[in-house]
Amino acid sequence: MLKFGGTSVSSVSNWHNIARVLRERIAEGLRPVVVHSALSGITDRLESLLTAAAGGAHGLGLDGIERTHRDLAQALGVEPGAGFEVFLEELKSLTAEIAGSHQIDERRRALAAVAGISPIGRRAQPKETAELRRRGIVAYPEDIGVQRAQARRYAAVLAVENQADLQ
Repeated sequence: MLKFGGTSVSSVSNWHNIARVLRERIAEGLRPVVVHSALSGITDRLESLLTAAAGGAHGLGLDGIERTHRDLAQALGVEPGAGFEVFLEELKSLTAEIAGSHQIDERRRALAAVAGISPIGRRAQPKETAELRRRGIVAYPEDIGVQRAQARRYAAVLAVENQADLQ
């Protein structure tokens, strides 16, 4: 078994070396099994992509990951196969889903921050609410120059996109 990854699979010249090593092993009468891990820097970029998605940002760095692989394929004179295209679409879909789940969670935290003493409001965490206020996601009456007593007249009105937001 031969394992290659990182720098050893990141350039055309290194792939020529891999091919040479395989030819030598085959000439010795062996039937090598090749294991290929990520190109140099790709694992770190995938981790950064996941971290960005978990923070609500969709697709940051995905274009660079795709370009690195397509550029190497072109330099090797090959076309990325259907498996690569399927993997890329799955990666795009997963990062969008992860980023979207963050946005849903943030909306729920924002609703909790403004839901007062209701069961939903009791879920609010003061530090999270302060951060949402700092970022302008949640605004209390005093944040926008309205007296609380006046704001209470309108407290019965809470706009949500759907009932699921309240659960």
